[in-house]
Amino acid sequence: MAHDCLQKGRFGCAFHGALRTALEIPGIVPVVHSNGGCAQQGSLSDYGAGLGYGFHGGLEIPSTNVLERHVVFGGGSRLREQIKNSSKVVNAELYAVLSGCESAMVGDDIPAMVKEAVGQGIPVFGSETAGFKGLPHAGYEVFMDNLIRALPLVSDSKEAAPSGQGVSVNLFGIIPGVNIHFQNDLSELSFLLNGIGVSSNYLFNENGWSQLCRLPEASLSLVFSKWGVQAAKRLKELFGVPWLLIPDIPVGPGAVSEFLKTVGEALHLPLEKIEEYSGKREREFQHIFQRIYDYYYPEDIRKSVTIVSDENYGRGYGDFLSRYLGANTVQIIPADHQEKGQPPTASQQWDVSSGSQFILGSSLESRLGDKRQMASLAVEYPLENQIVLGSTYIGINGALRLTEEYISTIIRYNRKQQQKSAQFLFESDIFGV
Repeated sequence: MAHDCLQKGRFGCAFHGALRTALEIPGIVPVVHSNGGCAQQGSLSDYGAGLGYGFHGGLEIPSTNVLERHVVFGGGSRLREQIKNSSKVVNAELYAVLSGCESAMVGDDIPAMVKEAVGQGIPVFGSETAGFKGLPHAGYEVFMDNLIRALPLVSDSKEAAPSGQGVSVNLFGIIPGVNIHFQNDLSELSFLLNGIGVSSNYLFNENGWSQLCRLPEASLSLVFSKWGVQAAKRLKELFGVPWLLIPDIPVGPGAVSEFLKTVGEALHLPLEKIEEYSGKREREFQHIFQRIYDYYYPEDIRKSVTIVSDENYGRGYGDFLSRYLGANTVQIIPADHQEKGQPPTASQQWDVSSGSQFILGSSLESRLGDKRQMASLAVEYPLENQIVLGSTYIGINGALRLTEEYISTIIRYNRKQQQKSAQFLFESDIFGV
C-alpha cells in the first residue's frame, strides 16, 4: 500500500512553479490571472516549507482576482485592466502574466491581451500555466520557455552590454522552490565553474536581471534536469547558443572533477588547468573529510539508504554516499516523476521490504522514518520548522555539509537507541538491582 507522503503532491502545481520562478528573478513582476487564492496558497506553502515569499511575493503579488462573473463572461477585460494598473503601481523591467486554471478553462485570450499591452509600450509577456498541467517542474519549464521568447523585449536594456568576462555559460534546470536550496546550489556550481575560468548566468541572484540580458551571449547552456531542456533548446533556436545536458548533480570531489572535465571538453578548455583546480579542491576536501574516520566503524555509518528526491539530485546524493561513506543506496524514488494522465504525485511506492536503515528526503519522509524507527535526514522540499538561507548539499562544500549531517543524524539515532535499551533494562530490573 502506498504511503501518503509519497502519493500526495508535495510541491503544489504547475502554476506555483511558474510563480516561484518569476518571483526569484529581480526586475520581473508576475501578474496573476486567476483567483486570489492561487497566488496566496503558493506563498503560504513556501513560507511553511522554509523559503519565505521572495521579491514581490505574498500579498504583494498583482492579481486579477478572478471571480464567478469573469468565469461566466470571460476575464480578458479584467486582465487588460490589471496589466495597466500593475505597470503604473509596481516598478519592473518586465511583467509576466501567469494564467491559472480558470482562465484556461474558459479560454481567455492571453496572447491578445499581452500583444495589446506591448503595443502600448508595456514590457510584458504571457505564460499559460494552469495548475492542472502538472507539477511545479512543468510550470518552470513553460515559464522559462516563454521568458526566452520574450528576450527581444529586454534587448535594448542598458544592462544588456557584454559581460566582459570571457567564456560564460547559462545554468538551467535547477528549479526555485522545488529545489529548496536552489540559490546556494547555483552559487556553488558557479563558484566551481569560475575556478576553471568560466562565468555563469543563472538568474536567481542579485544580478539576475543583467544575467538574463546576457543569456544570448553565452558560449554554452548547461542543463541540470530534463525540465531545463526546453529553455535551452529555445535559446539555441533563437540565438544559436549550444547546450549540454548534465544528467546528475555533482556531489563530492569525484563527481565535481568529472563535471568540470565534461564542461571543459565542451568549451575546449585546457585539461591541465581543470585537473589542477580539481586536485586542489579534492585535497581541501580530504583534509577535512579525514575527521570522519574515527566515527566510521564505532557508529556504523554504512547504512542502507532510501532517497526521495528529484532524480538528478537523487543520483548525485546516492553516488556520493556510496563512494565516500560506504552507504548502500537501495532505492532512489524520483519525486519529480509523473505518469501521463496521472495526478501530480511521486507515484512510486517506497518498498518497505528493501531493508532500508536510513531515509534521505523531506520532512514528510522524516515523519515516516520516525514511525518506522529509522534514521532520517530532511534536505528536500518541504522542510518544516526551519528556513533555508545559505545551505547546499552539492559540489564540494555541500558534500562536506551532507557528510556532517548524515553522520550526526546517525550518531543521534544511535544514542537514542542506546537510551531506549538502557531504559528497558532499568525498568525490567533483569539484574535484580
